[in-house]
Amino acid sequence: MLKFNLDSIILNKSYNNKLSPIISSIKIIPSNLKTKKKNIAKIWRNFINSKREAFISLLDDIGINFTDLEKRTCFYCGNKIDFIDFFYLNSSLGIGKVVEIWQNIMIQFYCNKCSEK
Repeated sequence: MLKFNLDSIILNKSYNNKLSPIISSIKIIPSNLKTKKKNIAKIWRNFINSKREAFISLLDDIGINFTDLEKRTCFYCGNKIDFIDFFYLNSSLGIGKVVEIWQNIMIQFYCNKCSEK
């Protein structure tokens, strides 16, 4: 693993020659990123399906208390919407973004049954 001090790179122009090959070797194209996001979402879905309790424990380990997550209900029919199911469908956004959306009281959600209508 390559380690460097960013302040030294900015202040010392001799590092610029070393930095260029590093930057030019990184190639992220939209299709590549889309594929990676799909693969990450697939991993999350497999994990949630096979180890639901472990997912709750993982949330606690990273500082997200599952029991403290605001309870949400379907805007249309009033049925309970579970955070894990919401994350399952939106895992490609990343756990931080999904929690941010879930906690936003300005956003209303529909359950799976009502969203199919």
